[in-house]
Amino acid sequence: MAELIQTKDVSQPAVQIITKAVTALLKSQPTVVLALPGGRSIVGTLKQLTQATIPWQRVHVFMVDERLVPIDDEQSNFKQLTELLLNALTAAGTLPKENIHPFVYQPDEKDAGIKSYETELKRFGGCYDIVLLGVGEDGHTAALFPRHHSISDQADYYLTMADSPKLPPKRMTASRSLLTSARYGIALFVGEAKRQALERYQNQGLAIEDCPVKLIDEIEYGYVVTDLT
Repeated sequence: MAELIQTKDVSQPAVQIITKAVTALLKSQPTVVLALPGGRSIVGTLKQLTQATIPWQRVHVFMVDERLVPIDDEQSNFKQLTELLLNALTAAGTLPKENIHPFVYQPDEKDAGIKSYETELKRFGGCYDIVLLGVGEDGHTAALFPRHHSISDQADYYLTMADSPKLPPKRMTASRSLLTSARYGIALFVGEAKRQALERYQNQGLAIEDCPVKLIDEIEYGYVVTDLT
């Protein structure tokens, strides 16, 4: 089971967990893969990460999920990460640009580019070391949705869809298998709108297929951080 942390500001413990995890992992490996999503829940955490004492030159940033749009599109998760975190780190010279790995949508490719992204991830070990996750009101996380083929897909790395229950419908996402293979995972339940999602997560009668964020319990070091009491 993931460790539950209840706090007024989820950003502070989230950043502390990421910082400590990077430090611990770098004792036994040369680099760390940090996977980040988009969404409102992570905005504060991204801003605080710009001030964190992390050896960013040894961290590689990948996407948890993405909309099937160009990386500079207003709907792009990567665009949000760039504006809130990556620009500040690259401008400060702490994060090398070559350590940033956006998912590049390839509309002319049958798989939209996920095989290329898998190949890129394999250059750095083939797994996420640390994954930060937002949570939707229905308990979805990344682009893995309740009672939807995305959460039951057996893909080892990434999958795409054209029928996301949440707009826009065309998305790519890390698979359940890829997310649960991470060493550290942090799921953020932020705001009153996520109370039902937290209750669903805590409901032992529900399976991951009913509430995908329950996958956080399958990660070796999982944390649920919430401002709800």
